[in-house]
Parts: sequence; structure tokens; C-alpha cells
Amino acid sequence: MPLRSPPCSRRLVTIWLALLLLMLNTLPLHAAPALSLEPADFVCFVTESAGISMRSSGYLRHDDGIVDIYLEVDTDSQPLVEVAVSGHNWQPRTPEGNTIYVGNSGQWTVRANLGLAAVTGVTLVFRPADSESATTAREQFRLRVAEFVADAPLFVQVKTTSQSVSLGISLHHPACDRRRPPPVPPPAGAESAVLAWLPTYQSHVVLASDFDHTWTEEERSVLWDAGLPVPDVATALIDLFALDTQRPALAQKGSPLLLGGWTRIFHQTFDRGSDDRFADGQCRPIFLSDDVRTRWTPASQRTFRRSIAALAPETATLPVALPGQDVSPEPITVQLVCVFDDLFHAQNLMVQFALWMDRGSEGDTLFAGFSTDGQTFFGRRWRNSYRGSEGAHIWGEQRIFFPFTGDRLLPAEGRVAVLIEYRSDRTQPAAAGPVLDELIVERYDPLGIPCRSADPAIVVPGAPGAGRVSKGVNLPPYLDRTPSGSRGVVERLRAVHAGWVRLEFQAPIHPLAAPAIQQGSGARLNYIDLKHYDSLVDDLCSGGASIAILGLLDYHILPEGSWRAQGTLSPEYLAAFVAQTQWLVRYYRERVRAWEIWNEPDYRTTYLQPAAFTQLLTEVHSAIKGIDPAALVVSGGLGGADNTALGYLRQVIAVLPAESPPYDVFAIHPYPSQAFRRNGEIIRDPSYLRSTAPTVLAPFMELMRQAGQANMPIWITEIGWNRAADSENSATLTCQLITATMVTGEEQSRFLAEQFDILFTETAWAPDVPAVTKVFWYQYIDTGVTVRESDCQASRQAAMTEEQRVVDWWFGLYSGTDPGRGIFEPVPLASACTFRAYPDAAAIQACLEKTTGQPAGSGAATARLP
Repeated sequence: MPLRSPPCSRRLVTIWLALLLLMLNTLPLHAAPALSLEPADFVCFVTESAGISMRSSGYLRHDDGIVDIYLEVDTDSQPLVEVAVSGHNWQPRTPEGNTIYVGNSGQWTVRANLGLAAVTGVTLVFRPADSESATTAREQFRLRVAEFVADAPLFVQVKTTSQSVSLGISLHHPACDRRRPPPVPPPAGAESAVLAWLPTYQSHVVLASDFDHTWTEEERSVLWDAGLPVPDVATALIDLFALDTQRPALAQKGSPLLLGGWTRIFHQTFDRGSDDRFADGQCRPIFLSDDVRTRWTPASQRTFRRSIAALAPETATLPVALPGQDVSPEPITVQLVCVFDDLFHAQNLMVQFALWMDRGSEGDTLFAGFSTDGQTFFGRRWRNSYRGSEGAHIWGEQRIFFPFTGDRLLPAEGRVAVLIEYRSDRTQPAAAGPVLDELIVERYDPLGIPCRSADPAIVVPGAPGAGRVSKGVNLPPYLDRTPSGSRGVVERLRAVHAGWVRLEFQAPIHPLAAPAIQQGSGARLNYIDLKHYDSLVDDLCSGGASIAILGLLDYHILPEGSWRAQGTLSPEYLAAFVAQTQWLVRYYRERVRAWEIWNEPDYRTTYLQPAAFTQLLTEVHSAIKGIDPAALVVSGGLGGADNTALGYLRQVIAVLPAESPPYDVFAIHPYPSQAFRRNGEIIRDPSYLRSTAPTVLAPFMELMRQAGQANMPIWITEIGWNRAADSENSATLTCQLITATMVTGEEQSRFLAEQFDILFTETAWAPDVPAVTKVFWYQYIDTGVTVRESDCQASRQAAMTEEQRVVDWWFGLYSGTDPGRGIFEPVPLASACTFRAYPDAAAIQACLEKTTGQPAGSGAATARLP
């Protein structure tokens, strides 16, 4: 489509650049300051309930592992009596009584272990020194604690002389880490909020197919030099399952009560030593070595940001070669092993850790893997870690998944072993070896909610047949981190009555590694972060009314980009795409029933030649139906409803088998574009959908009818308007790509309801046979995208430059987040009101009146939030 940047491809450029800057922008370490309250120069989190607000300017982690947490309570003139803080994510300093608290008025004392109602964990209570009196209504104080984990919430109970309020605090947004520079507000007029978060963990899914390929030394070196691991097999130094069946030194019997989802069963930061006394969870690790002088030790001074020590092989004192010998001694192997029982119902197991591995020796490697027989482990092996812009090694955070699906099933005893192994050829001092930290093991148990059968629908008066149709939303998989997390996203989707989401499955590669694996076998491995998707999908499925999921499988499930040059698919790429699809369909079979194959195959940046797209559809359709015959296969949505898209569909249909297309649903994205004009001007309102009678879909439906596809459901998997006309950002307002079809917020909210009516009520195969049965609004949240100058300016000079700009991509029902301006949760926009109200005409009119401040249809064009 000539006037629209592809939402599923350009978006990642901005995300990766922002993440790269975030990861490289670290500050020098510094010692803990003298005890005094520091001014809160910015706020990273704020929440409010019943007139009482809680703010935080974040936390500061010192070199000795101690963490200062900064809080402020404002009771709005009500005298403050007590503040209690509780949670699982921190511990008081030891010895007991050495935790330090400073209040703004200097009148606070602390009483520990009093507990908040329904909240376990450590609780600390702040009260005025004079317990008979209350203090000021606004209080700032600092907690000095140990072992703080920002990803988990704090719970705060505030008591005044008249009420008690419970609040939740989350400090996991990067802006809360005071070791990072405080957010800098953008210049006046720069309103775009770019989605800048991607998972910090590089994920690896261990599949049986990884080991069908013989990995050459050249292929392995490409991945290793990029800081990525290669599939490998390792053997334990002992037969772990041949040990005493009770294994008191290995596993604690009795699994905790599991309710489903991801559950942590082991966690170690190595702060307290490297023997089994530090065990946490279901496993006590054992340490093995084939050299009695070599062992794991937590003595390393190079540590990850969450701990005060890290694990490393203690081999630095060993000579490079034994005295009197000219060659190095035999290689050494050091292993850390853990055995987990009672995994009978688990569907997946994950090992997560942080790794720093210098390139001191080409022979030094680190392996992480899994075994179901106690001896042979399948996993990944590293020989290097990521290197920053100046070539210096940096910490890399890794997740490795071992799913139990398909040809890999749990053994009858439900036992799995995990191995972390260091190997060295001892050609270099071991100071160049690996450093390991924050080792975590988690299991995934299905929730048991079969949401694949869900098909939430609404009744639209005047729609063909029974009038039952569905309204959905495009949901970007990696969103800004917010205090409410993915559950907050789902709550907002439920608040606007979204029945479906279109969720793209992506396999992101660490930005420092991505350039090295654009092609080759390494680019065809599985890098999807299953914990992220499991958590999001389970939230969509649970909580009463399920939100159904259309899974989008396109060019983002593999990092390889060989198809981009000519729009063709190599046999290797096609085989890998089919394999990834088969695995995902099998893994999510009980949660996802509909799968869309590719995105906008007719658009220039995501283009596939019609023959290649047809071949992809045919092979993927066969693969999906072989696993899940009831699954719905949706053809990749065409990037417009103009003659270009129509011609592309004609070529696809020409090579399809008669009356047996490799899809169950036809998808299309009928956006407004320069193809639809009136009196020479682009039509920006929904009337462009009637440019062909009865709608612009009529020519496509006629092609389908001729091909024997009459009565096939049509899903609009993307449609929307950019409300950038409300922007004051000059980068946006001077970009022709945006200005050609941009609208105001009031227009966006009005057009949304009108396009629903046109598509649902004016398209039909017959009076009682609907055509369009689902419409997915693009999209859930406002963002920004990076575009080339050649897309913004229609001039030869601009076309020759590689310069880029960030423009407002305001298609969302909700605003983006912007910590620099104190926006930590998305805010509903005017379009969210009409989306929720549809198809209730009176409710829609009320939304429009609320948006403009005037009766609907009065012509007011100034939008404000409802």
C-alpha cells in the first residue's frame, strides 16, 4: 500500500534501536551514599485510591547488594497514622534491626513482622515515634533493604485517622532503576511514544529437529562470534538417575500446589556460597568435576546487576601447562546438576540465567541443557557472550525452554535433570572463562482452560443472517512494561469489549547478535519467548470471558531474511517455516484455534511472489490440518483493497487447486489510501469503502466466487485511521506518508463505528449469508514508527538518503506510555469509547458528544479524551 508503513515490519526497527540504546547505556558503579533523603527529581510510578496516592522515584542498587527504595505517601490533608510495606521481593538487612528507614519528618520508627491482610512475605510498619499522634499528610521515606527483585510487586497499606487503603507498587519499569539516567522529557511538540521494550532475555527453544542437522564448524563459529549458542549434546559425569532413589541430596520431595501457568521451582544468585545450603525450591544442586582442583565458586567480582556475587569455575590458579610439559593437560569439565521430580503435568521447563563469557580461549564453552534419562542432555552451548559497540563483553540474559510436546514426552516418573557445564581446553588462563548468575528454573503447567473453542460475538442489527459478528483488536506482542503487566493489557481489552485479538508470534534476536544471522541454519532455530507468550495467552483465556486469539505466523517467527530480496522462499526457509508452524500449533492447540499465514504478501516490504505465497499457504495448511484438523487457516491479509491487491489475488487464485483453497478464511486490510479519491482528493472518511458497489470488497468476492470460494468467511484482520492530526510533532506533520490519510481523534472515533457498520451490514454472499464476520481494529495502543525520508518526501534527493525519522503511529484505542511525562499505564482514547459502545447507536452518540463536548454531528473537530 503506497501510503502506509507496514505495521508488522517497520515497528521493530524503532523497538530494536531503542532497546540497543537502553542496554548499552549503563552508568559507572558507585558506592552507597551517606544516609540522607535525596530529592525525587522524577516519578517512575504513581498509583491512587480513595484520595490517597503513592509515588516512587525508584530504587538505587549499590555495589554491596543493598538497595534503597524511595517512596512518598500523600493523603490529601488526612493525618497519616501508619504505613505498612510487604512483599516477596525483598529482605530486611541483616543482622536483625540493621535495616534503616528515614522519614521526611524524621519521626518514624519501624516494627517488623506485623503482616498485611492476605499478604505473606516480609512486612515492615512505619509509625510516628509518638504513637499517640499522627504525622503530616505527606511523607517521603526510604527503605534500605537487601535482595530486592524489581519484577515483583510491593504491597502498601496506608492508614489515616479516618480510613485504611491498600495499594500495589511495581518498580520494574526501566525508569525506576536510578542507576540509569533519569528519563529526559522530549522537546515540545514531540508527542510520539515509541514502544521501546522487548524481552531482555534471549530465548532458545530446544527442539528435537535441532539435532537432525550436522552443525559445521563454520556455522557454529558464526553463532558463537555473535554471542549466540549452538545446539549441542552433553553427558553427565555420573548417571544421575542411578543414584539412591530417595536422592536426599538432590531433590526435596513434595511439589507445591500448582494452579497452572509458570511456577518458579529453583532460584539462586550465589550470594551465600556454592554448596547445597543455598538450595531454594524443589532442587539441591550438586557440583561435579573431572579435575579435583577445579570447582564452581561464587568468588567472582564480576556480577550481574541483581546480586553481590556470581558463579565461575575456580581454575585461575592452574598453570596453562603442567611443569616440564610442552602441551596443555587434558581439557577439564565442571558441572552443576539439578534433578526435578513430580513434573507429571508440566508442558514445559525453563532454565534462565545471566552469562558473561569472555573470548579468552576459543576452547572454553558453557552448556545448558536438559535430560530425561539422567545422562544425555540436549541443549545449547556458548563460546562467547555479546559484545558492545566498542567490542567489550557484556552480560547476556538467556532463557532456554524444553517443551514436552510432539516427539518429546515426560518419562513415566516425571523426572528431568538440568545441567550447566563448563568445558575448557586450558589453553588460556581461566580468568577468561564464564561468569554465571541469577540461575532460575521454572515449570509450565497448563491452566486447563480450553479457550480454543471461544468465539465471542455481538449481534449487529441489519447484518446478514443472524447478525452475529466479532470485533477484535491487533495486539502487539511486546508492549511497554507497565505496573499492571499483561493482566492490565487484558483488563483494558475486556473494558472495551474486545472479543478477539490478532497476536503476532515473533522470535526476536538480541540486537548485538541479529546482524550476524540474517541467513543460515542458525537463523532457522526457534527463538520464541514461550514464557512471555504463555503468560499473555493464559491471561487472555482466563478471568471469566475468554478473549479468542488469531495467531499470526509470518516473517517474524524466523530471523532469516533471505526471502526479502526476490520475494521467493528457499526450500530450507520453507521447511523451517513449516516446522516452526507445526510446533507452535501443537504447543498452543488447546488455546489457539485460528492461524493467519503471512502478513500483507502483496505489500512491497513484505512481498512474496504469488507462486511463493501459494506454495507457503499450501504446505502450511497441510501441516496445520495434520496436527489439528479443526484449526482455522486464514490467508495472509492483503495490504489493501485497491487494484494492486486485486491483481495479486487474481494471480494467487490462478494457481490454486479448483474449489479446494489452502485456507478456510480470506483476510484483507482495506485501509484508506490514495487509490480512493473524490474530486481528486483522497477520501479519508469511511465512504471510501463504497468506492465500488456495494463495497470495495465486491471485486474480491467476485474473484472468490469464480474460484469456487463463495460463502467463505472474510476477516478484516487490519483496519484503522491514524489520529496524527492531533499531533504537534513536526516530524510527523511534514511526512507525506502520515499526512495523506491522518485524521483527528474525533474523526477516528466516529469513523471506527461507521466502518464497522459498512463492513458488517453491506457485505454479504446472499441476504442470509454474511461475508465479513470479524473486523480487527489496528491497533490496541498508540506508538511511533521509524520511516525512511524517501517515504516521507516525494523527491529524488530524499529517495537517495538513508536518513530516518520517528513519526506518530496513533492508531490505538489507548495511548502509549511515556515515563518521562509520568504516563505509566495506557490511557483510553476517544476511539476506545466508540469501540466499546458498538453496535449500540445511543451509546456511540454519547461517546461522540463526550469527545467533542457538543452534540454528535455538530462538526467540532477538537478531540479530547473521554
